[in-house]
Amino acid sequence: FFEIKVEGTKEKKWILIVNLNPGGPNGGSGVQYFVGDFDGKTFTMDQSFAERVKNEKAVWADYGKDNYAGVTWNNVPTSDGRRLFIGWMSNWEYAQQVPTTTWRSSTTIPRELKLVKKGNHYNLVSTPVKEINNYVSKTTKTKSKTGKGTLNLIENGKADLTQTVISLDLKNLKQEDYAFTLSNANGESLSFGLNNKENYLFIDRSKAGKVDFSDKFALPVSKAFLEGSQKSAAFKIILDKTSIEIFYNNGEKVMTEIFFLNKPFSALSISSKEKIEINNFKIQELNFSKSH
Repeated sequence: FFEIKVEGTKEKKWILIVNLNPGGPNGGSGVQYFVGDFDGKTFTMDQSFAERVKNEKAVWADYGKDNYAGVTWNNVPTSDGRRLFIGWMSNWEYAQQVPTTTWRSSTTIPRELKLVKKGNHYNLVSTPVKEINNYVSKTTKTKSKTGKGTLNLIENGKADLTQTVISLDLKNLKQEDYAFTLSNANGESLSFGLNNKENYLFIDRSKAGKVDFSDKFALPVSKAFLEGSQKSAAFKIILDKTSIEIFYNNGEKVMTEIFFLNKPFSALSISSKEKIEINNFKIQELNFSKSH
């Protein structure tokens, strides 16, 4: 429960974060939030946000299956001013069955929270903390890529996809699917992206390695619904050895999910029935053994 300034204004609001299980956006655990005012005794939900909750049933900090028990830091210096968030990267539907050995579960990348107001609507957006840039060891940039059908974005083995940040903009979108696929030499794959016909983001990990330890792990496909058809889309994707964190349109929607491969992902492609137009494609490989 914390106070936060509305970006670009002097207005302040209070945020109430509620971690709940079950009842998450795609089953099991999840992080819900409310925007309102606090008089020292009573929290009152903002009226416009109450309408959003009514329309959407719930508003989530993350729409993936694997962000729960989210907490924020106290005592970040006033000179810094950020509100930082970190979550537990798992879900009680299968947390005790995941196929790991010496440990079970990790945490999300730390995220900076900001409250943005568009019209009368408040949205708590989250983006990876800027400190991740300290660990970038190699950057590859491409101004634009175009194609139709399937477009290879990262050829097999051309980047270390076990610790990488990938960012890109999709332009001139049609009402069609735009599906990214991460793959490896074993034939394992994870797909994610935008269904611009039915207006949602998705992650499908049903073919991403070990999935049979729980009937709730891989299916159904996780979805985060959007307001109407998208004309453009900005993605920032953080890949770790066993996780993907997707930040859509500067953190307006976020999805976090884990996976258990037999061999690391080594390639990335995108496919669509319509023309694919990509701008500002950037691959940042990370090296966390660097000292800072």
